[in-house]
Amino acid sequence: MKFTFAISTLYTHKGMKESIESIQAQGIPETDYEILIIGPKEKEPEGNINYIYFDESQRKGWITRKKNILAQEARFDNVIICNDYFVFQKDFYKNWVEFGEDWDVASNAQQFYNGQRCYLDWVTLDHPNYPQWTQVPYTNWSITRYMYQNGCYMVVKKDTMRRFPFNEKLLHGQEEDNEWSKRMRDHCRWVCNGKSVAKHNKVHHSFYHQVHHYRSVKELV
Repeated sequence: MKFTFAISTLYTHKGMKESIESIQAQGIPETDYEILIIGPKEKEPEGNINYIYFDESQRKGWITRKKNILAQEARFDNVIICNDYFVFQKDFYKNWVEFGEDWDVASNAQQFYNGQRCYLDWVTLDHPNYPQWTQVPYTNWSITRYMYQNGCYMVVKKDTMRRFPFNEKLLHGQEEDNEWSKRMRDHCRWVCNGKSVAKHNKVHHSFYHQVHHYRSVKELV
């Protein structure tokens, strides 16, 4: 199973080095993965790491353009598009190989720095019977037509991104991932691999920690 790990960065988070090292520690054959990093620096390739220069002054917060470029430039069909603070835990790749690649869009378990499940990890968006941001069991793929794909971390086929690129009229914070979720979800096989874990290596002081906004359920009918 081959992966492109596509990372969006501003080169301000020192923990990105840990993210890269966690990928390299997975034991993936050299021919079966690449690390693609997009950000505001011109850098030469380093082994399996390739860099894409992106001029952030074009439009502040133009994350939709960066994601589309990452997907276009990816060498492999399985593309993990994420921010620069995710650390890939032990057996991440092994569990993906066992899970398989029969999907168009996928996710996997995401945890905060303290090991708590990320509040926007495999959640509802506009389900008629459950509040927005209700966490869904990883094994339940039956209500994806009402779910939300977290824009900070996504696993997607290169061809899916060709068919459903991000709307480049939208910037970071303009619900660009909501718009993408609604546009793609009725047309894609969308699944979740709960055994592979990607963990934040920074603390977020944002709405993610407003616990009262989020609910979890053990069973969804």
